[in-house]
Amino acid sequence: MYSAIIVAGGVGIRSGLPHNKVLYEIHGKALIDYVLEFFEGDDDCREIILVTHRRDLDLMKARFGDSVEHIVPGGVTRQESVCAGLEVASSEYVFIHDGARPFIPGLEGLKEAVVQNKAASLAIPVYETAKRTKDAMFIEDVDRRDLVLVQTPQAFDRRLLLEAYSKVAGRVFTCDASLVSSVLHYSVQMALGSRKNIKFTTPDDADLLGLILQ
Repeated sequence: MYSAIIVAGGVGIRSGLPHNKVLYEIHGKALIDYVLEFFEGDDDCREIILVTHRRDLDLMKARFGDSVEHIVPGGVTRQESVCAGLEVASSEYVFIHDGARPFIPGLEGLKEAVVQNKAASLAIPVYETAKRTKDAMFIEDVDRRDLVLVQTPQAFDRRLLLEAYSKVAGRVFTCDASLVSSVLHYSVQMALGSRKNIKFTTPDDADLLGLILQ
């Protein structure tokens, strides 16, 4: 059904690590190991494409070359890295996932959504009170009923995403759902994610992931 494009080029600046953060170990396993094991175990995943920093290319090939179909160098930006993965993807659908998100919930809802709509993303509702701030002061409430926190994987018809990338014209977006909706004016469907699907960004995340991945 799909090609999994794993974006794993993080340099670990905010996490305070001297190496690629996807190699950070929790319970004796690197974050990327959890991700690859998930997709290897999904019968609908036809191929895994690992996109990594050029600096880590030889390391990743030596470590994961026998377990994934492609390992390719990424670009300066996340968009460039996703584009590098798209160039070698061969399935009808592509699932884009952050290599630093080791807990992946069930994807049946996401699979159904991308087949129905050609563009879908995991997301979760905002549960806490939301406010807008200025200079570290609350200035107004924000209605949270229509707000969500976007996660990965994000799933697309491969041809649709390729079309969006062909028209991006140098603009930068925070995720591929934003890219598709802004460049093609195409609505992206939400599939319910999980609060456990957090991205390892700061040292505090390591403690939380240690509990989640037990």
